[in-house]
Amino acid sequence: MKNRELTDLQLMSTEDLELMQTEHERLHRYITNLEETCIHLQDNLNCSSCDKEKRASCHGRVPSFLYVLHELTEKHFYHEEFIMAKRLQPDQSNSYFEKHKHAHKLVLDAFHQAIIEADANYELGKIAEAYKSLYAKVMHELKTHAYEFDDPFIKSMIEKS
Repeated sequence: MKNRELTDLQLMSTEDLELMQTEHERLHRYITNLEETCIHLQDNLNCSSCDKEKRASCHGRVPSFLYVLHELTEKHFYHEEFIMAKRLQPDQSNSYFEKHKHAHKLVLDAFHQAIIEADANYELGKIAEAYKSLYAKVMHELKTHAYEFDDPFIKSMIEKS
């Protein structure tokens, strides 16, 4: 990515920057909730090592995690693209913006597949596997996207202010 493409974008308002950072914090809380819900994300154990109450809690929360992942990311990407589009000069084409939008589509597609896989594991009663597969995909996609797009974009906006 070229710094010139980022500098072609106008300065982001404080409100827009705060919205993006707030939504990034929500995604971080989502990850933290996943980590706190399933204690077996990083090991080879499954739900049989948990007590009955923990298994019931984990089992009951899978559908909400799947729904929230979809809602959080779709809303965040919409807001982020709207904010970025406002920063473009009228009639300006910006390859960084187009690449960023395309990256959002790829992340949403990957999350859609992760949700299908996690739901399939859930339906088979493989609750720990549902959490593990979802967590692995979320961590990979969000870390990659943040490193390649969000961090440089936000940094460029902060440097301009």
